[in-house]
Amino acid sequence: MKHGSMEFTFSPDGNWNMVANDQSGTKKAGSYEIRKERLVLKNADGSLYQDWRPDFSSDGQSFVVEEKQLIETFARVTN
Repeated sequence: MKHGSMEFTFSPDGNWNMVANDQSGTKKAGSYEIRKERLVLKNADGSLYQDWRPDFSSDGQSFVVEEKQLIETFARVTN
């Protein structure tokens, strides 16, 4: 996977959305929770989508996931 090939949005209410930035334009959504050092994403039907162990920045504004084929940086975006 290329860096930036997916765009994730994490809402304070515990929901997430993903849009693939490729020709497919795949969209997914569900809920998330942080369990100790794990970030667990579930699909809308409650099934597991991802279970990541991200590296959080010291300021809590971003994190990096480096698992399997995915290397992605996530940053807080505010309006």
